[in-house]
This record gives sequence, structure tokens and C-alpha cells, in this order.
Amino acid sequence: MNGGGGLVTSEWAVWKWAAQTEFQTVGTTFAVTASAVFDSAAAATYTVAVADPVLSGGLPGSFAFVLDSYAGTETFLIAAPGATTFYTASTGAAGVVGRAVGAGRVLHLSTTMGASSIADANAGRLLSNAVNW
Repeated sequence: MNGGGGLVTSEWAVWKWAAQTEFQTVGTTFAVTASAVFDSAAAATYTVAVADPVLSGGLPGSFAFVLDSYAGTETFLIAAPGATTFYTASTGAAGVVGRAVGAGRVLHLSTTMGASSIADANAGRLLSNAVNW
């Protein structure tokens, strides 16, 4: 990231960092504070909090999608100081959070983004947009 690359994570990376002390080196670059609070809902709704031309390109202002459970479906993200919450989640927590790190960027999605999620046109587009962001 310092050299201009990027990192996109989904639910498990943040949860593992917070709850099980994994990813400690890269965790210093995360755009969220440590949160081990999670949910096992069957679906989520993301709503734009701050529009970004790349990240929210081609997406409606709010959309629901099915979640895949891997012993949980969504971590309650809390934006770190200086980070931007681009989408809020139906849990009331942040859904998509990002920030610049060095010459690059880091972005977190609160859900697991499994096969069922990315099969949804909007969730799949969001993930594609996240990689391009």
C-alpha cells in the first residue's frame, strides 16, 4: 500500500485481527478500529453514506443482498480516525470503510462476501468497484 497498491478485506480479516490477534502487522494499516462484534443475519442492506464515483459507480443508493455464513456473516465495523464510511450496514454499523495508506488505499467490507453475496448483481458490482477503487 505504501507504494501505491491496495488492500480490500471482507468480514473475516477484521474479525480475526480483533478477536484472535491475527494480521497484526497489516492491521496497523486498517481503516477500522478493532471490533470482534459480529452478526449471523441472512441478509444485509448497504446504504450510501458518502458517495464515491468509483466505489458507488453503477449502484443504487441502497441495496440488499444475501449473506453467506462462515460461523458468522458480518462484523460491526467502526471507522478509524481519518477513515471514510462509504456505506452503512443494516446493523447500524459501518458497512464499507476506507482510507489512504501511503500512496495506496485500504478498504473493508463488513460482510463475508461469499458466493451467494457476489452472485447478487449489486454486491458483485460493489466488490468489483472496491478492487478498482
